[in-house]
Amino acid sequence: MKRFLAVLALCISAAGMLGAIELTNGRMKLVLDERNGRFSLYYMTDVSKKSYVALLDDKEARTTYPTVYIDQKAYKLGEAAEFRVSAAKEGSGYLVQYRSSMAVVRQYFDFVASPGSPLADGLSIRFEIENVSDRDLSVGLRYLFDTWLGERENAHFMSSAPVLLANETLLPAGYDERHVASVGMGASVHFVLGAPASKPDRVIASNWKRLNDSAWSLEVNPARNFTLMPYSINDSALALFYDPASLKRSAVRSVSVLLSAANPGSYAQTQARSASAAPAASTGAAPIALSGQLDIMADLISARSLLASINEALAQGQNPNEDQLARLADLLRRLEERKAGY
Repeated sequence: MKRFLAVLALCISAAGMLGAIELTNGRMKLVLDERNGRFSLYYMTDVSKKSYVALLDDKEARTTYPTVYIDQKAYKLGEAAEFRVSAAKEGSGYLVQYRSSMAVVRQYFDFVASPGSPLADGLSIRFEIENVSDRDLSVGLRYLFDTWLGERENAHFMSSAPVLLANETLLPAGYDERHVASVGMGASVHFVLGAPASKPDRVIASNWKRLNDSAWSLEVNPARNFTLMPYSINDSALALFYDPASLKRSAVRSVSVLLSAANPGSYAQTQARSASAAPAASTGAAPIALSGQLDIMADLISARSLLASINEALAQGQNPNEDQLARLADLLRRLEERKAGY
């Protein structure tokens, strides 16, 4: 009987892995389910041991997901029967596409590097929502993230102020916070609330089940903590809202979400130095800010990433553009400088 149960458990586990792909870059690892676009995200906290910490709750990857809001109706992407799902590699990242008779939602996943970081330390999730109907639509987007890093210490979120968000919290329109962070287990994930990401119209920190059970939004109660008795104990989540707006026929609405394992203050500094609009976070070979100096293993990972990017471009017969060449040259220069200290 025990052997049967063990085999059954193994079969269930294997079935759950069908359709899942694993992508790594720098210190980041993304496990993506191609059947629905749900994902788990990990950060390498120890490069010598190659040990990872989950930045979002990975016990059930389906608990982190986007919802598209079309003409006052919510569609949970990856589950809504109206949307057919497909997935494919897209450059150095991945594309998950949700297609219906009303709209096509393209969700692009790319690893990113915070400014000055030689290794990938973040994930960019970019949406393109195209109106393919024969009329104008009202279209919005919500992304619900099932966080967990701060749950053990009952310190679920920290704002950029910095202020501990100890209870259910709403950041309303016009908020000043640059990011909200979930910190613990030797790692952190910062949800960037401005350039180079799209600034959400509202942000809600709440119990996961409360947010999950709400089709779109909910009325925030600051007296609530992150428990919903008796179903959901000490279970935090963060929802980013991009409110509904008119989308004309054949038009596309773009939304960019950025998760960073490094303190995103460097993004703001880069933005302040720029005379033009903020540059997008870099993708590809280079990408994390560490609490101390990068060790030799980290430099080795960075060098391998650089070589992999060059080899991929050569294999595809592509000529790198000026921005890619500049990033590669900068990374090579920094590696040469650090080599002198070995």
